[in-house]
Amino acid sequence: LCIPKADRIPKPVENTAGPPGTHLAASEGEECAICLDPLLAEDGSTLTLPCGHVFHGSCVEGLRARGVAKVCPLCRADLPPGPDQLFEEAARRYFVVEARVSRGQTSWAELSAADQWEMKEVVQLWKNASSQGHIKAQYNLGLMYKNGQGVLQDYTKAVKWYRRAADQGNANAQCSLGFMYEKGQGVQQDYAEAVKWYRRAADQGNANAQCSLGFMYEKGQGVQQD
Repeated sequence: LCIPKADRIPKPVENTAGPPGTHLAASEGEECAICLDPLLAEDGSTLTLPCGHVFHGSCVEGLRARGVAKVCPLCRADLPPGPDQLFEEAARRYFVVEARVSRGQTSWAELSAADQWEMKEVVQLWKNASSQGHIKAQYNLGLMYKNGQGVLQDYTKAVKWYRRAADQGNANAQCSLGFMYEKGQGVQQDYAEAVKWYRRAADQGNANAQCSLGFMYEKGQGVQQD
């Protein structure tokens, strides 16, 4: 009754939705094989490994942190780089392009084909790191979409990435999210919501948020004028 080893190994699923790290739409009732909690692709918590299997990004990072085998639990394929490695690789490549822009050799609106390709790689690397819970990667994606740096300017996407980092307590992202609500960029203008996020960042010592919160009190926007 013994089953040959080759038949005991789950076959890798075919990933038809894009490159590694792409958020796949989880089927109804599908669970993460590590924690057994539901996989919800829309909240950005899922990570698709190169083999095609989908888990929570935090669960995959937990495998690395605990020093267990650095392989997919289902098919034993090697895990992709961790979020810190992905973030650093993206940052290294981003700053090369950013330096050329700073020197006036090009502009974000007129990047060469090679630089455009580099920025696509940067975005993908930071998205992969973000799916594993990397807060700085989430915040940096927000900045890129807010300012149109290597991507089409998109306030809605900027808000999405700011919010993910802000929900994890990043003061810079909280301040930026407050600004988006104050100006009505990517969201409906809401001074009370802006005050809420400014206050959260200000309470962490963020000077920009403290200044913005002062202006809101001065003008009586979202708070009693004081």
